[in-house]
Amino acid sequence: MGKPVFLVGQSLNDAQKDYLDSVKDQLSGNFYAIGGKGAVSEEVFEEFKAYGTGTFERLSGSNRFLTSVAVAQKFFKPKNIDSVVLAYAMNYPDGLAGGPVAYAAGAPLLLVNNTNYTDAMNYVTHTYAVKVRVMGGASLITDEVALEVLNL
Repeated sequence: MGKPVFLVGQSLNDAQKDYLDSVKDQLSGNFYAIGGKGAVSEEVFEEFKAYGTGTFERLSGSNRFLTSVAVAQKFFKPKNIDSVVLAYAMNYPDGLAGGPVAYAAGAPLLLVNNTNYTDAMNYVTHTYAVKVRVMGGASLITDEVALEVLNL
């Protein structure tokens, strides 16, 4: 979405705080915590509020698959979606690398694996998606799963 992404632990690290301090006067608008309280604690969420002005919102679902759908629903209008990016959900680099791919394609990034793709499939049902890009090897996300997500 053209916004910086922070991978966080139980608190912001010194490098993150230094960066936020350096841009503090420029930060305003909408800020999003992606993930439930287990992924982004309330403490981290509150820490971020000290560095910017605007709205702060948590986007999450009951698991990582539904969280990716919640993000897609927030930022994409179904009628504008002609493609999706699928990233292997169980290893963060696939999703992280898929972010720029999805941004370049103007497509939502959905987390899936070979046994958990129903949430992505249900989301795609309400779009005009006819193309899919897959981040992760064929053993992680099979061609059959990718086609199933597109309802083909």
